[in-house]
Amino acid sequence: MSTISRKQREILDREQLILRTAREIFRTRGYLGLNMNRVAEELQYAKGTIYQHFKNKEEIILAMAAETLNIRTSMFERASEFKGKSRQRMAAIGCAAELFVKWYPDHFELEKVLSCSSIIEKTDEKLQEKKNAAEMKCVSIVAGVVRDGIAAGDLKLDEQTSADKLVFGLWSITYGGYSVMSCTDTMDMMGIADGFQDVRDNCNRFLDGYGWKTLSTKFDYNETYEKVSKEKFSDGPIRN
Repeated sequence: MSTISRKQREILDREQLILRTAREIFRTRGYLGLNMNRVAEELQYAKGTIYQHFKNKEEIILAMAAETLNIRTSMFERASEFKGKSRQRMAAIGCAAELFVKWYPDHFELEKVLSCSSIIEKTDEKLQEKKNAAEMKCVSIVAGVVRDGIAAGDLKLDEQTSADKLVFGLWSITYGGYSVMSCTDTMDMMGIADGFQDVRDNCNRFLDGYGWKTLSTKFDYNETYEKVSKEKFSDGPIRN
């Protein structure tokens, strides 16, 4: 079993403190309001101490995004262990994705910032790899449930459709829907009373189109969401 020295633990603890402080600044002041001087002032550290951990604020943002992605991975893993048929387990992951967005709304703001190539280019490649690895782990969990559905005979895909392509379709629906919800105030004007429910419904229609049993016309997956929420996530958000 590997252990770390006291000095290494102090470094890791200080890094977490920096990220927590930066996250609060980002939440209240946004990207433009976050800078190395402000983080140092809030923590009463010398600015050089912050630079020992991160070379710029873009690296702090990338580290915060990787941190919440690791939380999402943990939530997806917990949801995938829900007891039920493969389609119910997929709904359980949908519940985890929905709760993640509700509990960590700042994550979409982080990703909006990171979507700009000029910002990503300012960050260390190892941090980029860490963020990408966390994202791909989530994808692999979802793809695993798809493959379980195929193995159980609940789902049949044609030769041109892989499990990963199906996952990409779900990802497009959920990420697109949640992104729109996070950046517009015109949902009511569009006649959308409950965006989260509409994302659920669109995912169900998508999976029904592939014939993944049990079809949503014959089963109420909203009940699965409620059950998963109580059984798997009653303890609330994971604190970062």
